[in-house]
Amino acid sequence: MPTKPTPILLIDDDPESRVMISESAKGHRLIVEAFPDLEQGMDYLSAHQKVKAVILDSCGVLDEEQNPQTIKSNFVFHAMDQINRIEHEQNRIIPFCVYSDNIFDLHNDLDGLARVFHKKDGLIPLFDHLQTIITQLPELLVREKFSQIFDFIGDYMSDEDDDLMETLLVHAEKSDPASIINNLSVTRRLLEKLFDIMCVNLMGKDPEHFAQKGKSRTRNIMDKLSNDRFLPYTLKKTASDIYAFTSSWGNHVQTSRKNVYQPGKYAAHGNICFLLELFAFASQSISNLSKSKH
Repeated sequence: MPTKPTPILLIDDDPESRVMISESAKGHRLIVEAFPDLEQGMDYLSAHQKVKAVILDSCGVLDEEQNPQTIKSNFVFHAMDQINRIEHEQNRIIPFCVYSDNIFDLHNDLDGLARVFHKKDGLIPLFDHLQTIITQLPELLVREKFSQIFDFIGDYMSDEDDDLMETLLVHAEKSDPASIINNLSVTRRLLEKLFDIMCVNLMGKDPEHFAQKGKSRTRNIMDKLSNDRFLPYTLKKTASDIYAFTSSWGNHVQTSRKNVYQPGKYAAHGNICFLLELFAFASQSISNLSKSKH
């Protein structure tokens, strides 16, 4: 289950409805970002991948230029088209539902696609539905499965690192060549970030202290952690192997040579699993060191 309030998008041309839904949602651990027209809402959705679901009115304004007196009854279908476009572009799932006092025949039109809620029934059914569908999203499932990893990232790393790990784990099983190379590239980025964090929190040193022309800063940090007995030799070797493999195939893809080995999904997934082992080790090591100081 998510531990932080979940971002939701609302598109409704009625300002009182926007305020009422937004305020009520706070009590259900939902943070609503509300817009009066489809264009503004879709711009926000496209730019904020943390938004987990969309609430639509049954009819509304398509853009700021449209006269509110000419609101479109096919508003929902314009919105569906835009949501589908963003899903495809960003390779994610964005569930939506309708909440309105004029639902026309949308129950039938959207059967199997989205739930439709009438305002006369109140907000509880809407919020209960949102919480149910959100917990089934791939990114929420991986966050629950790998909660130790995400707790560690939340304590010591950035929102960007959190996004990278979430994306990596959601797409870890993908087998197309582009996804494999991307997963290897992200694995290397997260490995570098992890050793920067270990450098600061286990040795109390700035990672830049290990920057050396002609040699990898990350490898220098690995060596020092191992020499100072913060990193067992087995895990140092594992980290070194990940770093070498992902450097060759994730950052400097060897595509110019013909008839050479190309990594498959098992290689990418194996490197991800070892990366998670290193994250778990770092989490425990930093926690133990912190306890020993108190």
